[in-house]
Amino acid sequence: MSPSMAPQEKHLPTIEKSKNMLNQLGLNVFESKVRQNYYMGGTISERIEQFNEFLDGNYKMATPVVGGKSCNQLLEKLPYDKIRNSEKIFLGLSDFTSILLAIYSQTGLTTYHFSDPAGGMGNNPEWSSKQLEILLKPDAKYDITFSKSLSHTINPGSSDGILLGGNLSAICRLVGTKYCPDFKGAILFLEACNTSVGEVDANIGQLKQAGILDNINGLILGSFFQADKEIEEMKYSFAQILDNWDFNKKIPTLKTTMFGHFTDNVLLPEGLKVEFNSIDGTIKGLEPLFKD
Repeated sequence: MSPSMAPQEKHLPTIEKSKNMLNQLGLNVFESKVRQNYYMGGTISERIEQFNEFLDGNYKMATPVVGGKSCNQLLEKLPYDKIRNSEKIFLGLSDFTSILLAIYSQTGLTTYHFSDPAGGMGNNPEWSSKQLEILLKPDAKYDITFSKSLSHTINPGSSDGILLGGNLSAICRLVGTKYCPDFKGAILFLEACNTSVGEVDANIGQLKQAGILDNINGLILGSFFQADKEIEEMKYSFAQILDNWDFNKKIPTLKTTMFGHFTDNVLLPEGLKVEFNSIDGTIKGLEPLFKD
């Protein structure tokens, strides 16, 4: 699908790798017809039609082929009742965060944060296949461990809650709307792409001032790409950013590079009740991924 921007020529080699990986998993890939409309992958009605085509057809999983900044244009027009009744899988990241969280907040369905085809799903086929295989097993238990070499603990501890999050900018665009989920008691995960450290700081401040950061049970910071590089160059840290906003040091907090842009993503189910341990770097599902 192309719910945000249309894929560009530069994306095609990576998309082809991703299609090959999905085919090797035994999945058939269907591509919706995409119409370029300025910076968007079609008009709003054309992009909504892609959702209806998916929901009406014999398809099991939908993913945006690429990101952008236009997904929130669709939130008021998505067929939520149809989505709830279909119980189909929606998977993606970046700007698609808006749709993943809107679907969860409006239907209660679990959605999935993971690489999209243009963003590198197929760059490491073995890794991506292992993550996606979880979705092919109806009785699969959710249990992941963040690599210690790619992660470090900011605040030690363990807690449980509903796993929710995604792209920081996309979440900020949801704040104050009816499509923003209730983050109270959540294990919140965040990532960002071409966002400066100053903008990341300001966006985290928005979550603080909206009352979100004060009410979560845990925080997982993923890859922030540009901000990560700037932080390293200035010998700053995410712990200091959180200190700017009097973040609760009793809440288990982890920094990792194992989800976000330009990295190999772990699969993160939006809406699943989990136990998070920031010392061991583990997330364990406390309920089945797929409910009877």
